[in-house]
Amino acid sequence: MDKKYLIAFIIFLFFTGTLFAEDASTEKKVYRASVENGIQKVEITGGRYYFNPDYIIVKVNVPVELKVRKDGFIVPHDIVMNEPEAGIVFKESLSTGPKTIK
Repeated sequence: MDKKYLIAFIIFLFFTGTLFAEDASTEKKVYRASVENGIQKVEITGGRYYFNPDYIIVKVNVPVELKVRKDGFIVPHDIVMNEPEAGIVFKESLSTGPKTIK
């Protein structure tokens, strides 16, 4: 499988938790990462059983920077990605201010 499709698929799987969101719609909120100074930047909001945007498209071999924050008064939780084959492994708590994941 081509690496860019693998990364897109992994990101899609990561955000499929939105199916259980209280305000989940049937449409995907697709976001194409913008490139600034050679880095793809994405801002994500984590809420009660959802992340917004819930589907992110990035370019292969271009660094990605996720800025993640929690929405309102939700119970604190984590954002986790564990895909070592794709070089994507992280776990960050959303219990405090915004986090930047590179």
